Amino acid sequence: MRKRELKRLQSGFMECECGCGEQIKAISVTGFPARFKSGHNLGKKEKSPAWKGGQIYDGFGYVLIHSPNHPFVNDYGYVREHRLVMEKHLGRYLEPKEEVHHINGIKDDNRIENLQLMHHNEHSKYHMSKRVMVYNRHTGKLQRIRGK
Repeated sequence: MRKRELKRLQSGFMECECGCGEQIKAISVTGFPARFKSGHNLGKKEKSPAWKGGQIYDGFGYVLIHSPNHPFVNDYGYVREHRLVMEKHLGRYLEPKEEVHHINGIKDDNRIENLQLMHHNEHSKYHMSKRVMVYNRHTGKLQRIRGK
């Protein structure tokens, strides 16, 4: 432990490391050296060692961009990148019923030439037309599978 840290701990109080300037106890209730006032290290994405520049993938394979001021963010402040690319191309926000279709089917290929703006109903019909019904002889039922 450095001299400065030892001196800070011995004084009993220190300044919160988030930059707010508030004084906190140097030793937390768990007995470890404190760094932040409770809750002050949350929401500081850019300061986190796990921060990856505001770009992540969701569970469906789409690229999400951190854009907390966008009107259609998810609960965590992210927007799908293909929507942002299309909005920039059009010069306006997309309407809630407008969807962006990936022409080649690759969900993280967000080049404007691979994106097509569609109404929700039109997009659903397009993908439904690509599905194929087959008879499953084991279950005796029709089953939907994706066509190529």
